[in-house]
Amino acid sequence: MSTLCDEIAALLPEAVDSVEPVSLPVQRHVESCLRCQAELARYRRLLRGLQMLRTQYFEPTPGLLASTLANLTSAGERRAIASVLTKRRIAYAGAVAGALAALGLTDLADLPARMLSAGQKRRVALSRLALTTAPIWLLDEPTLGLDTVAISRFGALLGAHRERGGIVIAATHVPLPLTGVAELRLA
Repeated sequence: MSTLCDEIAALLPEAVDSVEPVSLPVQRHVESCLRCQAELARYRRLLRGLQMLRTQYFEPTPGLLASTLANLTSAGERRAIASVLTKRRIAYAGAVAGALAALGLTDLADLPARMLSAGQKRRVALSRLALTTAPIWLLDEPTLGLDTVAISRFGALLGAHRERGGIVIAATHVPLPLTGVAELRLA
């Protein structure tokens, strides 16, 4: 029974966020096996957490759950799966992925910070804004070290914050890509 459960557990991540139903024997086994039901519930919680990120920055696609779990496994972080699937950690892990995606850092997520350029480090620091619930963002030269593409992505992050009712106060020498702003120029 354990071997069958292991085989089905390997199928579950892909089955949970797939549009195609799993085979009838697999369905019947999951319906009768508490271990597989618990695994299925965990994967569904993880998928719900990823789907909470449906914003203009990060749209979960079919197969995202399977690839996320495969990346965790391939990185040798099997225990991380269990911790990610518990309580608030799932939402936080998803939010971190969304924050990194907002500023185009998804491909760099596995690199140590010491390997990043100054502009990439700045983007990592700015991506933390996507994780905060603070209604007012007070920023000093937030675009320093950023290229035009990164400034544009950062502008989208600022715009999303403002759409949610947030306030952005920024001191900058470079115009931010925002509309409908009040500007105070100092001599």
